[in-house]
Amino acid sequence: MEALSSSSVFFTFLLTVTLPSLYAILRGPTLDTAQSYGILAIGAWIFLLVTTPSWLNFKGLLSILTFGINIVVMFASGWFASTIASEQAGKPMAILPLSMFMRTVEVTYVTLLMALLIGWSEELVFGGLAYRILRAILGRFGGAIATGLLFGFMHLPAYPNNWLILAPIITRIIQCFLIEMEGGLFGVALAHSVGDGILLLAMGGLMMGVELTQVIMSLWGIA
Repeated sequence: MEALSSSSVFFTFLLTVTLPSLYAILRGPTLDTAQSYGILAIGAWIFLLVTTPSWLNFKGLLSILTFGINIVVMFASGWFASTIASEQAGKPMAILPLSMFMRTVEVTYVTLLMALLIGWSEELVFGGLAYRILRAILGRFGGAIATGLLFGFMHLPAYPNNWLILAPIITRIIQCFLIEMEGGLFGVALAHSVGDGILLLAMGGLMMGVELTQVIMSLWGIA
């Protein structure tokens, strides 16, 4: 059995608790969907710590590799869905989890924190809790398919055309196999969080008709 890394446990716990806490402080006490995700993520983290603690471990180059692959997968999925939706709608459209909560993608510290929170929490809830349970019942392949369908169903509000829901379904299935490849979800989850943050900046620029660098400079108040 793989030894549990105390530093990995501390790091994952810190992110799991800090992201929703900071978001609640900035957003206010009102419970919204993002904060609900944060609460579920804490429960998922505890579940993994008890049932499969090795999934929380940083696995060196393997975690770095899955991080990189997942970033590429997320960008490909996000840009594909956004491009198709934009062409059909005749205007720029942002296809990412934030679209479920906002009519437009406004890039602020609060929405950026929301994107980071959602990405990390989704991975713990779907890649950790849901996939772990469905995997035990249906096996790796069946569990990945079932988790992908569940993930797609939860993202229906963000997609203007139902067939585009294939993008998050396929992405989630690939992420499940990346979890198997890594033997955990450290790299996959971190990539999901960072990827959602970068996609928010990129999509925010798309909606405003400016470049990514201009969005970042504006966020820092220097443009």
